[in-house]
Amino acid sequence: MSTATHSLGICFVATAWVLLGPARLSNAEETWFVAPSGNNAWSGRLEEPAADGTDGPVADLHRAVELARRSAAGAKRRIVLRAGEYFVTRPIELGPKDAGLTIEAAAGERVVLYGGRRITGWRRDGDRFWAADLPDG
Repeated sequence: MSTATHSLGICFVATAWVLLGPARLSNAEETWFVAPSGNNAWSGRLEEPAADGTDGPVADLHRAVELARRSAAGAKRRIVLRAGEYFVTRPIELGPKDAGLTIEAAAGERVVLYGGRRITGWRRDGDRFWAADLPDG
């Protein structure tokens, strides 16, 4: 093999790596976790809270979507909801910038999304009625 042919081969391999390397890396999927025991100050990158309590899943779907949007547009992104009940108190608006985003329940776990707020503090109001004070907003 001549030096010119050898150099051309190395140049081809280097060019292919430069061009295809980023494409290969962009296929990597980023994942965020949401759990009722989560904290919106955490990264959302861990399925369970860290033993030292410094990181873990986020607490709500809105925060997870916000974090996922910080990734490159069109990148494969996944939000995994851990078992539990989630109260979605405002709309989750998704658009073209959210292409490539998957929102799913963790495998084998039961997830329930409620479109509203949890009302607590119920009390009897007479013989047939119950009443509760509603939060502002």
